Amino acid sequence: MVDGAADAFAELGVEAARVADIAKAAGLSAGALYNHFESKAELVAAVIEDRACEDMRRKFQAAPTSDVLALLLARGKELPTAEQPAAPLMIGAIAAARDPEIKRVLSGQVAGTESELVDMIAVAQAGGHIAGDIDARATARFMYVVLLGAYAAGLMDLPDLEPGAWDRVMTKVFTGLNAGAENNKA
Repeated sequence: MVDGAADAFAELGVEAARVADIAKAAGLSAGALYNHFESKAELVAAVIEDRACEDMRRKFQAAPTSDVLALLLARGKELPTAEQPAAPLMIGAIAAARDPEIKRVLSGQVAGTESELVDMIAVAQAGGHIAGDIDARATARFMYVVLLGAYAAGLMDLPDLEPGAWDRVMTKVFTGLNAGAENNKA
């Protein structure tokens, strides 16, 4: 069902995709969809959870706390060339601007994932791996802004960056998160 919804949303857009289109893509009846999801907003949330949030959650949960900064840097460096796990998140964000129900569902979902990242950053800060003088929530929000911005730029026909340019920028940004962390270890 989620795969069918993702296909329909990608092909038609969230607003244009009707429940009948989603059901057809999933090989089900509209009634079968409504047995599992009360609304299209719930389907959007399920697609985002499956394709974007769960991908990030798995990668972050697999990393030891001491490696959170290295993981964030690695994820930041791969953004311009990554497969499109945030594309459903981008589609959902656009739909949320016009649909209050999608906005409500998506906001709760992203807030939950962001809170998990905040907790990981706070633990890394307590362990002296990330500077303690930066706000963990602001850092997590920055990650979302960079993620969405990178995918928005990827949807456009922008000139290629020079080889290594993105890596250097991400390294500089994430090195700043570690500035002063050695003092926190004492």
